[in-house]
Amino acid sequence: MAKLTAPPHRRGGRRVVSSRHFRTAFLMLLFVCLVLYGLVAALLLHQTASSLQEEAQSKANNMSAAVQELFSATQSNAVFVGSMTSVERLVQEENPSLDDYIELSSDMSAFSNVAMYESIDIFLEKPRMVYVSKTGLYPFGEYPSQDLIELIDSDSAAAEQWIVRRDYLRYYDPASTVATFLRRVPLYSVNGSGYVAMHISYRELEGLVKARIPEGYGVLVAYQNTLIYTIDEFSIQTQFLDDAMDFAESHGAICAPSAGGTAVQCVFLIPPQAVWARVAPSIPAAIAAFFLMILVVAFCSYLYSRAMLRPVDALMRKAGYLTGPGDEYDRLNSAFDRLSDELDSINQQMRRELPLIQEQIVLELVSSYVEIPDDYEEQGISFPYDSFAVVAAALPERFGSQENALREPLKLIVRSRTMERLSSLGVVYSAYGESQSLLFLLNVKYSGDVKQKILRLCEPLAKELTEAISMPVVFAAGICPKGVRTPYLAYMQARRILTYVGDAEEPGAYLSGPSERAPVIDLPTVSRIARCVLDRDQPRLRELLDRYFKTYLPADSSTEEARRFSNLILCHVHARLLEMDVQTDSSQLGSSLKKLAAAKSYDECLSILLAWFSSQMNTHNHLPEESYAYVRRAVSFIKEHYQENLSVPDIAQAVSLNPVYLNKLFKLSTGKTISEYLNSYRIDASKPMLLEEGATVAAVSSQLGYNDVRSFIRFFKKFTGITPGDYRQQNHA
Repeated sequence: MAKLTAPPHRRGGRRVVSSRHFRTAFLMLLFVCLVLYGLVAALLLHQTASSLQEEAQSKANNMSAAVQELFSATQSNAVFVGSMTSVERLVQEENPSLDDYIELSSDMSAFSNVAMYESIDIFLEKPRMVYVSKTGLYPFGEYPSQDLIELIDSDSAAAEQWIVRRDYLRYYDPASTVATFLRRVPLYSVNGSGYVAMHISYRELEGLVKARIPEGYGVLVAYQNTLIYTIDEFSIQTQFLDDAMDFAESHGAICAPSAGGTAVQCVFLIPPQAVWARVAPSIPAAIAAFFLMILVVAFCSYLYSRAMLRPVDALMRKAGYLTGPGDEYDRLNSAFDRLSDELDSINQQMRRELPLIQEQIVLELVSSYVEIPDDYEEQGISFPYDSFAVVAAALPERFGSQENALREPLKLIVRSRTMERLSSLGVVYSAYGESQSLLFLLNVKYSGDVKQKILRLCEPLAKELTEAISMPVVFAAGICPKGVRTPYLAYMQARRILTYVGDAEEPGAYLSGPSERAPVIDLPTVSRIARCVLDRDQPRLRELLDRYFKTYLPADSSTEEARRFSNLILCHVHARLLEMDVQTDSSQLGSSLKKLAAAKSYDECLSILLAWFSSQMNTHNHLPEESYAYVRRAVSFIKEHYQENLSVPDIAQAVSLNPVYLNKLFKLSTGKTISEYLNSYRIDASKPMLLEEGATVAAVSSQLGYNDVRSFIRFFKKFTGITPGDYRQQNHA
């Protein structure tokens, strides 16, 4: 039997697309759609240009009115000056007295310092004198601006007239451009014997115009066909409006003139780029619509071609080339459809999981000592600014297992509101931190007041969130120096603050300024070093310093970093000794700091530190015994009265010591604050009580001195990791 060639229908879509029907239909439909697309685009461009022209005409009307108002105000002021008694009397007298000039000067004092007027001049034709408001009295022959004298002496001077864009001359200062309004006085005389000249400074006119010019636009302003404000290339040849329209057409700009009705005319010249700037936001949508149109045309052409090819397929089936439905072509199409659905499902899943991916990246950047790359474009993360801050929001663990469902909604509330507020400072991303804390990585443009900006946002936000979720929210923030792309430093600052604040009962915001090494000098380590100094435990001290240097100073660290790090440790331990009322030798401290500044190696820095600590050991070997006595008395009081409603001031009062100082001594001696020790002791005492028959969590809480069972549950979970109910179930089992 002869081998049959592959039938046309087995080539499927490829055969349809390569057919003449498809090419003809596609080109015809595409031509029609392109014509419609071009007409719609032209209509939209025309509407955009018309909209811009209407807006510009409104601005031109406003500018014309503003300039006209200035000119009208000047005319009114000229009338007011001309109606003053001192002016009317002077223009009538042949030889005015000195008192007349003094009275005129007194009347004009109110106008002498008006910013918009370069000067106000009064021309007295009978005595041939000119009074200048800002400089004094001149004879006609000595007045600097002789063009006005010539105009007044000529027969062409009108009762009132404007002379725009003229030079106002002085004897000592350079000339300035002014617009002069000339008004004959007395006002109601046919042949007055004087003039009032109001000179408007062109600086004021230009400032008035420039304040109303949109960026990139050109503006032309004229008064009675004389230019007041223009651009370099324009000049009036015949009529202002006609010349402005010709100028706009020759430069490809849109002309937007002001309406008539005023002597001042204004024309805005809208550049072509302004139209494109207005259209630019719609260009991506227009491009998308264009490609969608091509897809629709191709799809319609395909359907038409396939329908036209059906009779050919029928002939082929009759010829025996087809084996019926379910052949390879159909199976391949089905496989492609399934693959397309799977790819869509994968893409959708990736889009859904993108926030989790971003959160994991942010958490890794914050909690690892690594420098941030420029960006993570594929994951939608970018850092355009030069500084970083980490803000931690801490929520107290006040819910037991029966209310765990409330934690996530409350954290979402805190997260969304904090993201919304912090985004006003820069780019912000968030992640869940330890326990109930939330971390926010903030990328900001560095400025000297960035710390104050964060504090001003976080303080009211903490109070607002506390009211919203009915529990105290504490914000702690660390700020990296400018250009440092290692947010771990800021994260450690925030963690250090949270450790110091502890379980705050009130909302608040706490910040640490940018310091490269401050985050790694944590309070517990400083306390341990100070304790070694006081106890003269040199082996333990050496061990602590060796481990601390190896942890935070990598092997490739520079000598400068070792010096800076050692300097910081020395200052922190010195401060801690002072807090414990242990006096140190300041001269020895200064000498050690100078030695550190000149140290040439890692080992030399460590040796200088050990030498200073040794010198303190020889002087102060331990805390005064009286201080330890206070701590022992406080511990005894807690053990005797832990079932009562105790507070830190109550315990301090019992041992006759300041609460703050007692808390410092307690922390140094036991490693815990008084509050931590009291709650830890209560939790240890509660464990056998919870296992008693018939005991309830509320009853045990009351017996231990807690006013609120939720506080007992929160502290129990903090110290044991589980709730009281879970503890009882585990131990009964």
